[in-house]
Amino acid sequence: SPINGNDDNDGLSEDDSLATLEKALSLISAGDTILLHAGRYLEGDLEITQSGTQNQPIVIKNAPGENPVLDGTDTDFQANWQEYSPGIYRTQTSREPRKAFLDGGQLYHYAALNDLLDNKWGQPGGYHNDGSYIYIMFPDGATPEDHTFTIPRYTNGLVINQKSHIHIKGLEFAYYGYGAYHQAIYIDGGDYNLIDNCYFHHVMKGVSFKRAADFNVVQNCRFNESPIITWDWNAIKTGGIGYESGGVSVYASVQRSEGNVVRYNEFYDLFDASGIGSMDIEGPTTNFDYHDNKILYCNDDGLEVDGANINTRVYNNLFDGCLAGVSAAPNAIGPTYFIRNTIVNWHPVEPY
Repeated sequence: SPINGNDDNDGLSEDDSLATLEKALSLISAGDTILLHAGRYLEGDLEITQSGTQNQPIVIKNAPGENPVLDGTDTDFQANWQEYSPGIYRTQTSREPRKAFLDGGQLYHYAALNDLLDNKWGQPGGYHNDGSYIYIMFPDGATPEDHTFTIPRYTNGLVINQKSHIHIKGLEFAYYGYGAYHQAIYIDGGDYNLIDNCYFHHVMKGVSFKRAADFNVVQNCRFNESPIITWDWNAIKTGGIGYESGGVSVYASVQRSEGNVVRYNEFYDLFDASGIGSMDIEGPTTNFDYHDNKILYCNDDGLEVDGANINTRVYNNLFDGCLAGVSAAPNAIGPTYFIRNTIVNWHPVEPY
């Protein structure tokens, strides 16, 4: 428990609970369960150090009826805003976060300071950093006193590197994204892992697979990156930094991934909800099942199956309120199957 735990305890009972997940992870072995009690665990870039087995998985889950949050916020960051130009403020800092948040929601990252100064994309707000300052434009000409600006300390939440039979259940992940390749859970070559009933928000990628990450399941989860659905489509495509990644993503690799399943999830208020095709012909997405998901209100694609796929199966999904329900451009190797999906309320985007 981050509220009344202590990392000097043994962690074997509620009365002797640990304070951090990091400490608990240093003690695990196959068959162990880590129960997280309610509170905000201000931790990140944590690596799973051991594998479980089929009969003795390692389980990390919420204590019954409680809502633990893994929160990547940099609580040491203190802004001292000074007006730089009309409507633009800045604070001196060497921090260069790839993502930042305003009042708990995504804040648009301008790649160039002049674009921020000119409000080139007509965004309701935005920020830019250059290693010396963070510059910010608050919505509707507001001042710093009207809003809360935060940045992440950590790039990732949990990393599962070449580890298997890890079950992660009932956790909330929020406010990660300091470095370029960021996500809440990064499965790099891990097999037979389960992500179940978790809530991912303001992390950009919720769960990512890379290299030979095989037979993993993501189910019953929610993914949300509000207020991205209100942003200008061209701003994200042309002038921003990295808002196209979806809630579930497959990285390009020369090693194929096989047998992963994404099912019974809800994706809403993202730019692209998921991207499951491999962008490397040497390492195709193979035998991937994406089914019975709800994809609600995306600026662009409900699902990207672009790239290299063999026996990718997309079925029984609902795509509601996207520019395109499914993108398969190009679709290499094949076959890729789209069966009994429902696509409704698609919307135009200037100039498309």
